[in-house]
Amino acid sequence: SSPVVIASDQSAVAVTGAVNVWPGTTGGWSVSSQTALSNTKVAVKVSGGTLGGYMFYNSNSAATYLQVFDVASGSVTVGVTVPTYVIPLPPASAANIEFTLGINHATAITVAATTTATGSSAPSTALAGFFLYK
Repeated sequence: SSPVVIASDQSAVAVTGAVNVWPGTTGGWSVSSQTALSNTKVAVKVSGGTLGGYMFYNSNSAATYLQVFDVASGSVTVGVTVPTYVIPLPPASAANIEFTLGINHATAITVAATTTATGSSAPSTALAGFFLYK
C-alpha cells in the first residue's frame, strides 16, 4: 500500500451522523399475542399508536380477513363498523410482514378476523399469531 499525505493547508472536515447504530434492547415493537383471533373484536392498543407488523397462521380452507380499525374497541361493531383497512390471509398458510415505519392509528388499534372483508362471520378455526405495535 502507498502512504497518503494530507496537505497541511486543509481545514478540518466536520463529520456528523449516527455512530454505532445497532439494535438495542429498548424502543422496539411491543407484541400482542393472539392465540384464538376470531370475529370478537380485540384491542391491540387502546390509544393511538403504530401497527408495525403481524404474523398469522390461517389453517382454514378459505381465505380469512383481518379487519383493522382505527377506532376504540368499545365503538367497534364487527360487520357494521367499516374497517380502516383489511388484510387478507390466504387459505391454509401463514402470512407475515414488518412495516418499516409502521401504519399510524390516531385513536386505537382494534382487530377482528372474519370470513369476508367487511362481514361479521367467524372463520371455522380461529387464527393464531401476533401483532407488532407501538
